[in-house]
Amino acid sequence: TLAGGWQSMGAATSCCGEDAASSTKQTPTISCLVTSEGAVVLDDPNLDVSLLAESVSVSEEWQNQLNSLPICPIHGCSYQFLKDFEAGGLHGPHELKGDDFSIGNLCIQVIKPFTTITKQHPLTCSEIIEYYSYAEVGFQTDLHDSRGRPAFHLEACHFVSHAWRYRFYLFVGALRNWLDNNDVNEDSQYFWVDAFVVNQHQAQEYPMEWWSTRFAAAVGEIGSTIMIAEPWDDPLPLKRVWVIWELYCTNQTGARLHLAMTKATSEDFRTALTNDFEKVSSVISSVDVSTCTAYHQSHTEMVHTEIKRTIGFAKLNEMVSLRLTQWLIETATIELHKMKATLDRSNKKALLDSFKLHDNLARMVRESGSPLEAETLFIALIKEARKDLGEHDILVLNCLNQLAVTHQKAKKPEEALTRHRECYDLRQRILGTDHEDTLQSISNLAVLLSDNKPMAASSWLEAKNLYDLAIKGRESTIGENHPRTLYTVSNLAKLLTEAPEKLDKAQLFLEAEKLHSRAVTSLERTLQQEGHPLMLAAQHNQGAHWLERYIFVNDGSGKDIHLLDQAIKQLAHVHHLRVQKLGDSHPDTVLTEVLLAKAEARRQNSRFVKANVAGGSTSWVAAKRREFDKLCTCPSFKKIRDQMRIEGIDKLRNELIEGGYIDPRTNCLTVGTQPFNIFARLASGVQVQRRVPAEQHKLGHFSERYLIAHNKPECREMWERGDPTWLGKAGMSKNHVFLLTKNMHWTNFNVLTMGLARQNVQSAIAMLEDMKQAAHHWVKNSEGWPPPERVGLFVVVYPLTNVPAFHMHIVDLDNKGPSFAKLSYKMLALDDVIAVLRIEAEVPPPVSEFVDAFKRGSRVTENPGKDGNQEILAMLDKHFPELKIYRDGKVYTSPGVVEIEGSPTEYYRTVGAILAFLAAYAYATGDDEFGLEAVAAGERGPMSMDKVPGKFISMGNKPKEYKEFCNRFAETMKDEQDWWSMLIFLAVHDVGKSVKFRDRVNATLPKKMQTDDHDRVLAHCLADIHLTAELLPSVYKMSYDRNAKILAGFATNFQLPQMGQGEVTVKSLNGLLNLPEDHLYDGTLKNYLYHSIFDIAGGPCNERFIFPLALVPVYLGFGTAMEDLCSTLQKGEDIKDYILYTNFLYTNFKKAYPEFEEQQFRSRFEDSNFVRSVGLVLLRILALTRNTYKNAEALMTLLENSYHQVVKEMAGTAGDPQIMVYYGPDMLRMGLGEDLEDKSGDNMKAALSALEHIFALVRSDCQKIGLEDSPQYDLNVTPLVTAIKKAGKEWRGGAELLEVTKKARVKSNAHCTEGILEIDGA
Repeated sequence: TLAGGWQSMGAATSCCGEDAASSTKQTPTISCLVTSEGAVVLDDPNLDVSLLAESVSVSEEWQNQLNSLPICPIHGCSYQFLKDFEAGGLHGPHELKGDDFSIGNLCIQVIKPFTTITKQHPLTCSEIIEYYSYAEVGFQTDLHDSRGRPAFHLEACHFVSHAWRYRFYLFVGALRNWLDNNDVNEDSQYFWVDAFVVNQHQAQEYPMEWWSTRFAAAVGEIGSTIMIAEPWDDPLPLKRVWVIWELYCTNQTGARLHLAMTKATSEDFRTALTNDFEKVSSVISSVDVSTCTAYHQSHTEMVHTEIKRTIGFAKLNEMVSLRLTQWLIETATIELHKMKATLDRSNKKALLDSFKLHDNLARMVRESGSPLEAETLFIALIKEARKDLGEHDILVLNCLNQLAVTHQKAKKPEEALTRHRECYDLRQRILGTDHEDTLQSISNLAVLLSDNKPMAASSWLEAKNLYDLAIKGRESTIGENHPRTLYTVSNLAKLLTEAPEKLDKAQLFLEAEKLHSRAVTSLERTLQQEGHPLMLAAQHNQGAHWLERYIFVNDGSGKDIHLLDQAIKQLAHVHHLRVQKLGDSHPDTVLTEVLLAKAEARRQNSRFVKANVAGGSTSWVAAKRREFDKLCTCPSFKKIRDQMRIEGIDKLRNELIEGGYIDPRTNCLTVGTQPFNIFARLASGVQVQRRVPAEQHKLGHFSERYLIAHNKPECREMWERGDPTWLGKAGMSKNHVFLLTKNMHWTNFNVLTMGLARQNVQSAIAMLEDMKQAAHHWVKNSEGWPPPERVGLFVVVYPLTNVPAFHMHIVDLDNKGPSFAKLSYKMLALDDVIAVLRIEAEVPPPVSEFVDAFKRGSRVTENPGKDGNQEILAMLDKHFPELKIYRDGKVYTSPGVVEIEGSPTEYYRTVGAILAFLAAYAYATGDDEFGLEAVAAGERGPMSMDKVPGKFISMGNKPKEYKEFCNRFAETMKDEQDWWSMLIFLAVHDVGKSVKFRDRVNATLPKKMQTDDHDRVLAHCLADIHLTAELLPSVYKMSYDRNAKILAGFATNFQLPQMGQGEVTVKSLNGLLNLPEDHLYDGTLKNYLYHSIFDIAGGPCNERFIFPLALVPVYLGFGTAMEDLCSTLQKGEDIKDYILYTNFLYTNFKKAYPEFEEQQFRSRFEDSNFVRSVGLVLLRILALTRNTYKNAEALMTLLENSYHQVVKEMAGTAGDPQIMVYYGPDMLRMGLGEDLEDKSGDNMKAALSALEHIFALVRSDCQKIGLEDSPQYDLNVTPLVTAIKKAGKEWRGGAELLEVTKKARVKSNAHCTEGILEIDGA
């Protein structure tokens, strides 16, 4: 009885919403593996029996350790008892008065003597001394308070956290005020007060294990913590290490937190809550648990050590601040409701106070991580304030500014921009440009424009002008060295560093250097505080500047290496402090870590950024939480499941072991109190909820395998509450319970890992189907629930749940509460889980079956028409539904050119590419006859094997080389799944040419990202797992890694054939250079490049002749170039796009122009400025002529002296968009006519003028439609090529090329990222 009625080995707490018990990375002190039946449910057939025996002994050892620690009583004393004690105590008067009457002195001078009992030994009659807690004495003597109520109760209602230095009357007064403010009947309330409840003769000697197990469990069992916060603006408890530990236990066990103050302090606090919000906020932001102490230094060290071992100071700071913020929001919400309920709107002061409190509440909600709820609050406030105060009141404008900031936090840049502009315009008109509020709007608007990437030149210029205006205004008002002024200076410097390419970057870097230096130096002098957030932000910006400047000036020679050294040193310093202050998972810390990794990679002359170069590794949980902010759909669940399968489950398992959640010897979940895994404890029977035994029988025979668990009572009661205090924390519906599994093997802890390690997917599906039946069975047998069809079954995918033990939400959908919508982002329907697992269980047909169907069709030498090949076409259509896209609506064959209606050109071209691939598969797997026949034999006009030019360039005449090509290709295919993935790759590679497909994808993109480029459209689709599921089901069913490979390939937006002809833009090579290192070695790049070869082979295919054509220049020429390119990229050297382009073209140039290269070009090539401009452009233009133009010297002279704009355009320095002249090689090669010797250079001069005019036409069109900042524009010049062909021998070379282009015009496609050159009559 004195111990206090414990029902289990640990704390008896209840679930509290979805995240029943917040978990923190911890090393287990004690663990338990015993279930209610006496053993953990183990069904691993490979588990050693001796290991099971060992686990039982481990459990006994755990019980022995736990039993050796004293039980922490959960008794409570009445308020009147405390009040009586203040008056002198029920056992007699004491001498403590005034400042001496503290709880600490009370314990030493009154409680300890009173609870030291001298007795006579019953046998020896000698005196013995026994030590008790005050509560134990109270129970023994049946002590009552002056109101006639028992002074003590076995179970406390509230745990009271306080500082022992408090004067007792303050302590009692704070509790009195708390009772009054919460309208609570004191006779029903009992308070856990350590001085009276815990045996003070022993407590000082308790080890940390007691505090982290017995004590923590008691806090959770009580379920409500009241912290005495005196004075409110500098609460003494927040400086005491034991109070911090109590708050930590409160958070870990899911207990509620209240703050109590005396009446006078409370009134002062309410005033500050309305009128001095910054002061209130500073109390929370100033929490630093690393500085907290205890009376005994040994206690300080003991608790600090435990904090470091379990959660760490940074995360504990964050946790304490969050809990205080939650309390603050709840308090402000209640206070606002009270204020508005009695508001007299004619009382201007009262009205303004209500608006101020409303504004402060909205800001608190926003800063607590709920911007969407804050938006609702601000919108309501603005509407109300405008009605009472008018449109132009300063308070209304301030709220408008706060709403704009909230839109930013909610990741709604367009809404934020609209609001910021509106607020700025109003403030400027009403308050003037130099008013601090106006300057705030100017700065906010500039920051928003700066953060909107990629940044248009117009936006950049506007942001710069705004920053200049803000700095000038703040210098004249608050001073040039004020932190706000200097922070704006740092932001301007950052803007200059990140200027768009088309601006004078060299000059802007110099200007930015001065501004960064000013900001950092002056902030250091002004703040004099290492690690201040503004200081770290400025230092981060400066380090990023040095890195970007080094990248800009570095040409591979290693010059200006000091910039890189400075960047690494600075970023390492910032990263260290941000980890210390914010924790390693904070977005600011991660941002610095990424930049530091990038800088370290540059230091190693590598463009590959290694993970975690910054030191310390990002945990699996942290990485996935950053990547998956939502996990409520089939596609998102499939994606993380695929990742888990590829990455392996070991890292996750090791993190769970390290956190104490898994016993590595049995692979079962631990059920001790450190960590406190509530659902594992309930499922194992270690802890029992009072209502569960009565509910369990409703499961029927399912109760052998599963368990029903309930929400915490207050969460059930508050299910209808939608205010910020309860939103997302209360129950999701009037009826909301959990279904747990008794299978404690760790792979069953979450649907994320089910079926990946110990069991196949089919058994995981069977288990989930069984749980579905169990849930429906329970619902049918429970009163007050709707039929099963109106009951939702949901799971939360780890790591979006903080409880690593399986729990299915059973939710009454007829009576949903506000928290249902709030938590919907992570509520995954059980049926969706099962659907994804069924996809995983599917096995596609082997590629050989497609080859067999291909072979059973008509042979190419007999009847190649579609009638004889219906089987292979039907098989492709069946297994690749994406092929229908090519026959549904308008489809482009090239920029600006739509295929003829009823003639599915792109469908048959895609089929041809697939068949070319199948032919290579057949040849590589031993069918030497069929494979080569399919791509070369038969009647193919001039390309037939026995005709010219086919006699020389058909692969049919080079069987050995074709075999080598097929074998090289097969080397990139590691298994059957790789071959299957390539089939899918080819089936979808051109779906972006479909207008319907483009429109569907573009509808999901911001306007600036919308595009007509078919590769970019496809890449955007692949990057959105939900779009992929909708539009590309074959890709969606692939594993994540193979899906990622296809995306990585198309995201490069690179075309190898066009590069060899100088056709692609310089910028387009960045996709290659940015390709992650692993994709250069896992076949991703090679497969993407091979697809171009098969695509070209399928080009001639049509309805009457579906067989592809393999040509030597494509299969061997591109194949060799591809190998060379991959070898270059795999070296990982820090190479720039223009250098990669130049080097790629140089080999063929050197072969075609040996004398010119040796005598005139080579020496110039050593000048990086020449290479970056004229050198690269000369190589590109010659490649466009297929190196047939003879007068390279004249071309170089023309480029250097007369055609500077052509040089800029083709060197990629003219700014965005870079212009790709589609079919440029045909245009220039044929456009020059027969005079390729061109001794005078006039022919090329006219051709360059034509090219210059074409570029000017595109630029003009882009400016008209506001597209000057798009990355690339593809111009199809096929009509010009048609005109040249039509003229035949009458064509007059460059002069006529210029004449025709002068009459041409550009017609852009829907999204103005590509178009066609229209020419009358062509």
